[in-house]
Amino acid sequence: MQVDLETGVAHGVMVVRTPQTCARLLYAIFTNTLDLRIEDGEKNDSKDKNWYLVEQISKSPIRIVSKDLLLTNCFWNLYLN
Repeated sequence: MQVDLETGVAHGVMVVRTPQTCARLLYAIFTNTLDLRIEDGEKNDSKDKNWYLVEQISKSPIRIVSKDLLLTNCFWNLYLN
């Protein structure tokens, strides 16, 4: 689960189907050994102009980054303030 460190509010969830997979995922989270991969959205859909950071046990996207330079610039201008 992603938590805003300032507010403590959860912003995401990682879903798995079995208790054994949940145990593996929790172990990876607590030991800081998550297996993360960067995936190109255009690989599966030519209209998907994003990069995805995907956790491999649950296949959950952890972060999504737009390839659109204007959107990326707007995000960083807001985020850095």
